[in-house]
Amino acid sequence: MKSCQECGASFRGRTDKKFCTADCRSTFHNRKYRDQNNMMRNINNCLRRNRKILKELCEKKLAKVDRYDLLERGFRFGYCTHVRQREKRPVHYCYDIAYYEKQGQVFVEVETE
Repeated sequence: MKSCQECGASFRGRTDKKFCTADCRSTFHNRKYRDQNNMMRNINNCLRRNRKILKELCEKKLAKVDRYDLLERGFRFGYCTHVRQREKRPVHYCYDIAYYEKQGQVFVEVETE
């Protein structure tokens, strides 16, 4: 007889079995990775918000916007999916939408590659 790592109940099973039920296994792992999952969820929320803001600007045909306008909308400049160098300037991407800064203005474009 072994005891479950989650609830402590006794059970029988394979020699490498650690939990009495699938529910106990899920509960154990959800608790174990809760902090990591919360961090990833927060980052993904920031990326989704940033993309939504950029997409709204592209739909309004605004290729250039003031940096402070983006900040007022809730845009977080520290969050992007990747960065590429283009013409000696870093171009930040939020999934498929590119943006770069030049003299206090932010230029936005949908990547078509």
